[in-house]
Amino acid sequence: MPERNVSSWNSMITGYCQYRMVREAREMFDRMEKRNNVSWLIMISGYVEMTIVGLNNLDLVGSIRTMAIKLGYEEDVVVGTAILNAYSRNGSLDDAYKLDDAVTLYESGSCDKGVEIKTTMLAAYAQKGNISKARRIFDEIKYLNMVMWNAMVSGYAQNGMLEEANLMFVRMPVRNAVTWSTMISGFVQNGKCKEALELFVELNRTSNIPSYSGFTTALSACANIGDEEMGKQIHLLTIKTRCQYNLHIGNGLITMYAKCKNMEYVSQAFRTMQKMPKWDEVLWTAIISAFLQDGEVENALKFFLDMLATGMKPTELIITRFLSACKEAIYLFEQMEAAGVLPDEISFLGVISACSNAGLVEKGWTYFNSMSQNYGITPSDSHYTCMIDLLAKAGQLSDDQALIKSMPVKPGCVT
Repeated sequence: MPERNVSSWNSMITGYCQYRMVREAREMFDRMEKRNNVSWLIMISGYVEMTIVGLNNLDLVGSIRTMAIKLGYEEDVVVGTAILNAYSRNGSLDDAYKLDDAVTLYESGSCDKGVEIKTTMLAAYAQKGNISKARRIFDEIKYLNMVMWNAMVSGYAQNGMLEEANLMFVRMPVRNAVTWSTMISGFVQNGKCKEALELFVELNRTSNIPSYSGFTTALSACANIGDEEMGKQIHLLTIKTRCQYNLHIGNGLITMYAKCKNMEYVSQAFRTMQKMPKWDEVLWTAIISAFLQDGEVENALKFFLDMLATGMKPTELIITRFLSACKEAIYLFEQMEAAGVLPDEISFLGVISACSNAGLVEKGWTYFNSMSQNYGITPSDSHYTCMIDLLAKAGQLSDDQALIKSMPVKPGCVT
């Protein structure tokens, strides 16, 4: 190339951005001796399209905005729109408010650009709960698109204005999966689970396939009101639409069946998800919590150990729920004793196991010694195993070794 002018530089940057090679585009951009507003627009749009700004790179957008201001480009509608979109996607509405004053939105002279930036601001205001500003922009726009309608429905629903959300929903000339999901979610979030399920049924009658979010929200409604039959119908629909392997839907199914006390279906839903190559801590939390809530601490512990075997670390929620379940088991044991009910070998095994899981060494020793001293029950190898496990977890190795030596059975027999 005999001469590199701004146009040729812009062409190269555009090519890199189109192929999502934003790093290379930025390097080319930094090498430019002169830039025009098109240069800035290309670079900013490249970042926006790659959704880098939608993740965690808000500082980068701020830097680009600062340079644009210094060069007098921020009030350019194209550049300003791209920056405003970037801030809104990051949820930085404070900066969007500032840009609302800086960019000449309604005096741009271009209908398309004006609508684009209005759409961005409408969605941002609605998301942040500023319904009055969102509605004002909504009413100003002559030709409304789906994003605008959905933003208003979502804004009303999230702020508890269900009547207004429903009126907006009914007025919509066309609805997509996001629309239905948003309205269903609005009902559930505001405690109207029956209405949410009625709307889900209406959606199904339209022959449209619910979104993953729609399925998950409907399952949450079933769980909240204990409607297992409806939950089973939704489960069948997820299979019919091949959505049953989605992690969020799997979590929703497990939670729903657990709330309805159907542990057989809880296990069935979990086995379905086991066919997936990758799980996350949400699914493990769901299955473990389900068994804990049903009082099946042993099964919960089994899944907990399976989770650890995969190398995944337990969440704080799982640990908290385990401790809560263990403390509840100890409380019930003490209530049983206070009521004059004689505990047996199994009861002692359960309460010592609970102490082991909760790390309660002193209580564990108390219950272990109480077996023979107060109730004449000779501890079995299982009771010794629980105590050894408890002491080992507490780091009391000397007591651990002493207990092993005092065992009436050979240490090698303890598993």
